Amino acid sequence: AGAIGTDTGGSVRIPAAWNGLVGLKTTAGRLPLSGTVPLSPSFDTVGPL
Repeated sequence: AGAIGTDTGGSVRIPAAWNGLVGLKTTAGRLPLSGTVPLSPSFDTVGPL
């Protein structure tokens, strides 16, 4: 199983670490933010868990 999340200050990586998973913070702008509610559009990224 997998999931997609957004990361500004650890929102993908920290929950992944707490649950023994891997979370990847991608390069800002690498994936579109369409369909998300950005906290800070210049820093937000979409990444897999």
